[in-house]
Amino acid sequence: MQHLFLMEFFGRGQSGRSYAVTERVRVFKALQKNVRLVTFDYNPQYNDIWQAVAPDLEATHLNMMAYYQGDAIAGGVRVERLHDHQQVTLVDRVFNQSDRLVGEIYYGLDNKTVSRRVAILYNTDGSERIRLLYQQNKVAQVHFWQAGQLQVMSFVALVRQFLQEITAQEPSVIYADVLEEEMTQAYLGVSNAVAKVAYIHADHHVGQHQILVGFRNLLRSRQFDWIVTGTHNQAVDVQTEWQCRTADIAPRRLPCLSQ
Repeated sequence: MQHLFLMEFFGRGQSGRSYAVTERVRVFKALQKNVRLVTFDYNPQYNDIWQAVAPDLEATHLNMMAYYQGDAIAGGVRVERLHDHQQVTLVDRVFNQSDRLVGEIYYGLDNKTVSRRVAILYNTDGSERIRLLYQQNKVAQVHFWQAGQLQVMSFVALVRQFLQEITAQEPSVIYADVLEEEMTQAYLGVSNAVAKVAYIHADHHVGQHQILVGFRNLLRSRQFDWIVTGTHNQAVDVQTEWQCRTADIAPRRLPCLSQ
């Protein structure tokens, strides 16, 4: 059984959310569970990020884009960044260990802020694998080549397809941070999962009692098998409104250690 912790992306600066999920992965590793942290965005510098942030978790990380590129990026990549005369990033060019071009990210300015416009991922033979079209740094459309056929789809549809594939390979429990509605719908669309678990952070509440409105809307589908809450009051709230099974985890209190 594999345990998959889903997170849309992971950055260099650890937020409270990214710190929490890495600690969950560490707990599962300590329990000798088959655990992976799964991300979905295109970031060719993930190896560098993990070396800086959590080198012990690098082997447990599975990225959707890397999964589909496969052999094209085996052994790691290097990124060559090109700038204009004002040092604004124009394009990132990604090369594999054989110095083959395996990816490109093109940038533009939106209200004086640099944002991604297009990212192109290539196969080993140089043919195009995935093209991501962005609007304000968010993927608006995906062009996906599979067996010589082009599919045009949403990012959410690609995420759902990817999760269907990896959960079909091995029995899997998926753990989703109930944060963003479209991504949560992608997780809920995975039919192969043995179980689907949602976890709610302690700060996703009003006055440590009622769960925030946006998160409540995502839970109304009642498609999660379990909901893990950050506080006892959240557990009571969920059980009262939706009669869902919950698990609330209280902070562990450690005895004082004598000198």
